[in-house]
Amino acid sequence: MKITINNLLVESMIDDMTSLTKMDKSVLKFLHKHRATYGDVNYWEEQESYLVWDLMKTFSLNDGDYVFKMWNVYKKYGNLLFDDIKNIGNYTPKDYDKAADVIIMNYYSNNVVGKMVYPAWSVKMMEPLETMLVEDMITMEVSHVNHPPILFVDISLSDIKNVSVINADLLTMDEDNLDQYMVDSGDSFHFDKIDHTELRIDPPQNLSDKSLERYFGQIIDGVHEFIGNWDEKITTYYDFDRPDGGWRWEQ
Repeated sequence: MKITINNLLVESMIDDMTSLTKMDKSVLKFLHKHRATYGDVNYWEEQESYLVWDLMKTFSLNDGDYVFKMWNVYKKYGNLLFDDIKNIGNYTPKDYDKAADVIIMNYYSNNVVGKMVYPAWSVKMMEPLETMLVEDMITMEVSHVNHPPILFVDISLSDIKNVSVINADLLTMDEDNLDQYMVDSGDSFHFDKIDHTELRIDPPQNLSDKSLERYFGQIIDGVHEFIGNWDEKITTYYDFDRPDGGWRWEQ
């Protein structure tokens, strides 16, 4: 076995486990130390019997129940106890769950809210973080500072695999005016939604601030381009084409 400081630290963890007797600790260390003699016991099943026999002979163990219990402890937890500590806790985007959603939303509220992603379009906090957690809906809001339309972007991480498909919907939020105008002009087939897009962005490789900054930077770039397709038409409507031209929506 390759001896490293990490190995020694993790082995010391076994010595500190009060639920194990001195004999238990010795047995576990013996199994791990002699594993190399017979190959990896997790995969070379035909060699397991020799390793267990050596254990029984070395410690003069005749209690079959005890031997098999300790063998199962080693098979299930040996890697955790003896592998380099640097491997403990490692994760990939495939491991992201609801906890990842909490972390990403906290970063969003502290570092992204308030940013301008397009002239006159800024990032808002749709609801308090606690409310989003209760509703199990993590959403980024980008609002026009003068007009009603709002872009909603799903930024949950818990359902992604290798590529994060981020859904974004641009809503009119003005059913009596812009809704009808967009449908009448043929620019939209829905009275409440101007457009929908999917942003395909690689998920952050870890949840550090640096990775999340890069992740949200890619989202903002995609949002910038998407809003750019509609900003002029929306602004023109509210400045000139609406019946009471020049009207400004008050938030």
